[in-house]
Amino acid sequence: MRVHSSIWLVLVIFFVLSLVYKKQKITPMVLRLFYLIAIATGVSGLVALDYPTSLIVKGVLAIVMMGLMEMTLGRAKKGKSITGPVIGVAVVLVVVVLLGFGVIHF
Repeated sequence: MRVHSSIWLVLVIFFVLSLVYKKQKITPMVLRLFYLIAIATGVSGLVALDYPTSLIVKGVLAIVMMGLMEMTLGRAKKGKSITGPVIGVAVVLVVVVLLGFGVIHF
């Protein structure tokens, strides 16, 4: 699971880099690669831990957050306001991290 949390850190870093450097194409591509790696390691963790409900909720929220990240990058590229989506990413990120580290559980 340590690898999975490290991948999430890399995801956040590449998301910020993609927002800062809107004109280039490599960081969004690397970000999408890490989406796939995060999903794969998350699913393997779910299987290893026998599908606990809180981690299933975390996985669904993580996929929603990935969608919000993509929406934010698309809006930034078009020059539209990204305030709402960035707030959404931040809120969902906090919830996902708290679920992942077991601070929130049910």
